Amino acid sequence: INECTEGRHNCDANDVCRNTRGHYDCLSRDKVCEPGFGLSFDHSSCVDIDECRLGHHKCSEREVCNNTHGSYVCECSPGFHRVGGSRECTDIDECTLKNGSSPCPAHLQCRNSPGSYTCVCPLGYQPNNASDIVNASLTCVDIDECAQLPDICGSVGTCRNSPAGAYTCTCPGGYMATDVVRGTCADIDECQLNACPAGAACRNTPGNYDCQCRPGFLFVRQKNLCEDINECDQPDNECAQNGTSCFNYRGGSACYRHSCPEGFRLPRSGSGLHTANTLSFR
Repeated sequence: INECTEGRHNCDANDVCRNTRGHYDCLSRDKVCEPGFGLSFDHSSCVDIDECRLGHHKCSEREVCNNTHGSYVCECSPGFHRVGGSRECTDIDECTLKNGSSPCPAHLQCRNSPGSYTCVCPLGYQPNNASDIVNASLTCVDIDECAQLPDICGSVGTCRNSPAGAYTCTCPGGYMATDVVRGTCADIDECQLNACPAGAACRNTPGNYDCQCRPGFLFVRQKNLCEDINECDQPDNECAQNGTSCFNYRGGSACYRHSCPEGFRLPRSGSGLHTANTLSFR
């Protein structure tokens, strides 16, 4: 007869009834089983407690709980290990395990992550197929940054894609690259570089500049000089209109009257001061 299960015992409420052959024992509840064990359902024996399943363990997030007879052990999760005598589980950098060589195929780059790693396309490349991201046979194709990002070289730069997983930005004349990575082009302020000749006022413009010479002079960009304007060579100069002679000098001109002997006349216009050898017969 199992007095414990049939209620035919005189154990106190704080005691546990254990059935024996032909009788029963009343045991103190805290002394029934050894640590790591608990009474079976019928209180007839001590059975192992699975601390891992019940969550009664002190393993960290980087550890896996493995139940043992009467106890449990904490082992490092896959991708982690203990270094030296440390109790902490440290991430294994799989990307540097094989004598410094990558575990990924030669055309892929290894990217370490906590407890694992992934093989990814190098910079400037992308998976040929979205499904290849989780496929061991990952293939990569060049990214055409110029087509995907039209403004990657700014508003004035020209983008040229390279099949080697890169691209280059070319700045037009009058601009210079200010950001090698983004390829940004910035206007060059030629006025700060003393681009104009002495005496000329410099005015910077987007991608260019303009030199404003003193009145009576014209800026010649090919020579980078302010050259005198010969007003006397202009067909509509003031002297030609009022019937006087024209005298050109640096930065201007002057009109003058000159009396000629009978039978001679002055030219209507011309450059410089006219002398007798410029007179002509009527």
